[in-house]
Amino acid sequence: MRKRRLWLEAPGARRPLTPGEQLGRGGEAVVHAVEGEPQLAVKLWQNPSAQQRAKLAVMLRSVPDNPPGKDGHRSLAWPLAAVTEGTAGTAGFVMPRLDLQLLKPLHQVYHPGSRRRSAPGVGWHWLVRVARNLSATLNTLHGSGYIVGDLNESNVLADPRALVTFIDLDSIQVRDGRTVYRCPVGKAEYTPPELAGKSFREVNRRPASDVFALAVLVFQLLMEGNHPFSGVWHGRGDPPGLERNIRSRRSAWLGSRQLGVPPAAPPARVLPPRLRRLFARSLLSPAFARPRVDDWQRELGRLEENLKTCRLNPLHTFSGHLPVCPWCERQQLLGVDPFPRP
Repeated sequence: MRKRRLWLEAPGARRPLTPGEQLGRGGEAVVHAVEGEPQLAVKLWQNPSAQQRAKLAVMLRSVPDNPPGKDGHRSLAWPLAAVTEGTAGTAGFVMPRLDLQLLKPLHQVYHPGSRRRSAPGVGWHWLVRVARNLSATLNTLHGSGYIVGDLNESNVLADPRALVTFIDLDSIQVRDGRTVYRCPVGKAEYTPPELAGKSFREVNRRPASDVFALAVLVFQLLMEGNHPFSGVWHGRGDPPGLERNIRSRRSAWLGSRQLGVPPAAPPARVLPPRLRRLFARSLLSPAFARPRVDDWQRELGRLEENLKTCRLNPLHTFSGHLPVCPWCERQQLLGVDPFPRP
């Protein structure tokens, strides 16, 4: 098979680039290692469009605050430089290569069963910190004028230190003056009511839509993977699905009389009252009345500062407003420890 002749267009240092082993594949692009540069990965589009190329150029000109942290950690897998192919133009971009042995997508850590396999030995305090770091990273993006759009359980990764990394960032919504390069994709379970049923290619998203998705993810992190709009149907007729509950703003944990909390799910009282009110404002209010991301960052920081630790299991940390450990209660109720010591 003929090797592609690619060039890395680093500022003032154009050089050839050779893609190595395939690291991943999606519907529109393939990710490869970069031969000779183990800290980099290259994402090559299958059929690059003029819009993709223009959007990438804006992202390379306006980079959010994303310095490498301890051990080289980056909270954003942001494009570092364009990659061109002969006279065909931009074919993709290079970005930091991530250690996927350490970094786990959120859906592997918020559910107790998958967490025991993917991240054994972490407690609720770790999930609280993941949630806080998630809100802080999203706040950085919003502060730079970007909106994620497709914020979901698969494109945010967490490492053993509870640090997070956002991936697939070439799909985010980018503004360049009056031009908006939209996020064309999204998952229904993280889509706010005002965007339900709409074509994402035809709507400009606002920060409030990211706040809705953030609230869903934080709820899943803190409530054992349960979606805030899931539940046991107590109304008339056939049970509605998750999307209908979102559109109707029905949440069993936030006051709906038609939905009940699933039998094996944590009760609302696990969350402190201030945080419950923030969930209600983010998930049930119209878009214009939702809080901002920095409200989430502050409230999750307050929760972390006021955690208690169980005397029987140090992984059983819980909100300071509770008199007894809720995880010990759940262990007795369900016969399974949600945070077992390894």
